[in-house]
Amino acid sequence: MPAAPKAASACRRSAGPSLRLRHKRDFDRVFNQPLRSARRHFTVLARSNQLNHARLGLAVSKKVDKRAVVRNRIKRMVRESFRLDPIAAAALDVVVIARPPAALEQPRAVRRELADHWQRLMKLAEQAD
Repeated sequence: MPAAPKAASACRRSAGPSLRLRHKRDFDRVFNQPLRSARRHFTVLARSNQLNHARLGLAVSKKVDKRAVVRNRIKRMVRESFRLDPIAAAALDVVVIARPPAALEQPRAVRRELADHWQRLMKLAEQAD
């Protein structure tokens, strides 16, 4: 019996290189006069860009957790939340800075907090325009 067909790759939207902040100058631009949203697990900074989509930058240091496995799990959760949220369609450069409590939190709580950050940044971006 043949294996079930895989889902079409066109349906899957990944955060490829064009959707990421990759250079120091991109991060520096966001750090200079950002829109800011801060809570217990994350600080999220954003700044409008000239593109027609959002780009994501992540900062998860060893202060959050010394184990790379934990830091990578946090990054995966942030990328997935960003990918699924309407903020990904906004013309914003976003930098998410993880704090140490994020390493101990359940994924559901992390998703909920990130959704709150995305909503707050969208409102702040609308007010700034």
